Amino acid sequence: WQQASISLSAYNEKDIYIAFKHIATGGNYRMIDDITGVHLSFSTVPNPAVIVSPANEAEDVSLTQTLNWTSGGGSPRGYYLSFGSVIPPLIYLDNVDMGTITSYTPNLDINKRYWWKVVPYNEAGNAENCPIWTFTTMEDPTIRTFPYTEDFEGETFLPLGWTKIVHNGNDITKDATKNHSNPGQYSVRFSSYNLSDNYNQYLFTAPIFVRAPYTKLTFWHIKENASDETLEWGISTNPNPSSFTWNPVNLSSSEWQRTEINLRSYMGHKIYIGFHYYGNYSYYVYLDDINIKATIPANVPTPIEDIVINPTIDLDLDESVDETNPIVQSLPNITALNNPVVLGLIGTETANMTFEVGPGTLYGICYYGGEWHHSIPYPCTVAEGATGTITFENVDFGAKGEIIVVMNEGQNPTLPVELSAFTVNLNPQSGINIMWVTQSETGVNGYYIYRANVDSLSLASLISPLIRASNTSQQQVYLYTDKEIYESGIYYYWLETQDIDGVSIFYGSLSIDYKGNNNGTPEIPLVTGIRSIYPNPFNPSTTISYELTKTAEVKIEIYNIRGQLVRSYALGKKERGRYKLLWEGDDNNRRSCGTGMYFIRMQADKENFIKKVTLLK
Repeated sequence: WQQASISLSAYNEKDIYIAFKHIATGGNYRMIDDITGVHLSFSTVPNPAVIVSPANEAEDVSLTQTLNWTSGGGSPRGYYLSFGSVIPPLIYLDNVDMGTITSYTPNLDINKRYWWKVVPYNEAGNAENCPIWTFTTMEDPTIRTFPYTEDFEGETFLPLGWTKIVHNGNDITKDATKNHSNPGQYSVRFSSYNLSDNYNQYLFTAPIFVRAPYTKLTFWHIKENASDETLEWGISTNPNPSSFTWNPVNLSSSEWQRTEINLRSYMGHKIYIGFHYYGNYSYYVYLDDINIKATIPANVPTPIEDIVINPTIDLDLDESVDETNPIVQSLPNITALNNPVVLGLIGTETANMTFEVGPGTLYGICYYGGEWHHSIPYPCTVAEGATGTITFENVDFGAKGEIIVVMNEGQNPTLPVELSAFTVNLNPQSGINIMWVTQSETGVNGYYIYRANVDSLSLASLISPLIRASNTSQQQVYLYTDKEIYESGIYYYWLETQDIDGVSIFYGSLSIDYKGNNNGTPEIPLVTGIRSIYPNPFNPSTTISYELTKTAEVKIEIYNIRGQLVRSYALGKKERGRYKLLWEGDDNNRRSCGTGMYFIRMQADKENFIKKVTLLK
């Protein structure tokens, strides 16, 4: 008997068959016996595993991501897997033996950073120096702000939060063969051009939260030629094809067609829009310009937030407009806003709009044609337990434009003067200087000064004539000297601002202890914010002057009338003082900006200041 020994190391982790082949002439025999397999212990530990996906430090990782790795060599017999989150520091898997499996699908949350570690092992022990890999999942992809448009012109396909189901041979891709967007280049192509084991394809949007009762979905579609192909749409609360009720669309090969769907029955729910394609080895179907917008129908009272709007024309609701919009931030009395209702409304031509409001004193204003307009009445005072009506008449949307409506409780947001300083001091002649500084004035008639020897406006006397206002968007300094003080004592002063409609606002009181001595003439105080923009209007450049009362991190941004960022200056940390910045009427790419109104926004640490400027060419 002879012994034969064969190494099977090359077949590690594989199922194999051992075969014996006998070749001989008649009458000869061969015998085999005692077939045994001996597992030899490894003398060295395996190498660390190699990451496959997701890549280390990957971002915007899908919530359905599978962790995949492969052997790094050294004959591993299996793998230990650890997995957890970075913040909060949690461990979900702690050195779990995966056997020879080289993948794991975890449950992932949105916008969270995770870590994972794979340790290969064999009889000699565990691999050494195994790395820890990390990744961060995508932000919440839920579509909550409308109007929402997906025209597939972005660099990444699929769009954030979208998913697809395809089968071998064909795919759902971004393609430049046909396009509906203007301007644009791409659309989505469903393909059945190649042979496949399954021609069903599914495309699902990111989750959509339907907030408004009149929410409308539209999309455009066309097929490559006259072949028999099917495109269907459906709505469900999860992206599983079996949970959808599929509805076919009319497909044409000669022109793009539009499908419109009312989402009213889904208000308050999170849904997915699905598209099912079946071509049966035919050709292509294209999908483009998926649009979801909240609509307000004409002459139908529609509740939005705490009010009810009833316009005379159909309107679209732009939910991206809120209190942070640059136009809203440019209000003369922006600090008066107290949790206001802010609406961006899109329409055509001219319309009347009425709003049903609850108890309180409501100031309604509407921005169009480059200026704010008051509601009727202004303000609207509604008793407890009652409702009132605010009306805007002849609102001009233009050919297709957007207006902004603000409803504010308690204070007038269009107070015509923006007061940044109000002081009283003794002058060298023993008079009392009352000085105030305005950052902007709109529709101001003028100012009056009042004085009393007790802190009560009702007992104060008018001591000045009307001091005419300059009505400018630049900083103005006013000085009035009270020369009729003859006795020592504490005196109180008030400043009245009066607009051209006769509405007055009082500032104060400020007090001074008068002893007839000389305290000197005060300098114009520093006031954090934009002091002036000169020239205004301008062409081709203008100088932005600004002040800081203390050291702050300063950024200046310039927005166009649509609220889009045009130019930004990160100026870094600035000391207390006065500064100037030259804007040459260009954007961040150094391209010249067009004629129009722009908003200059200054940010000093957490404070924000906004002024308007006009570029005329």
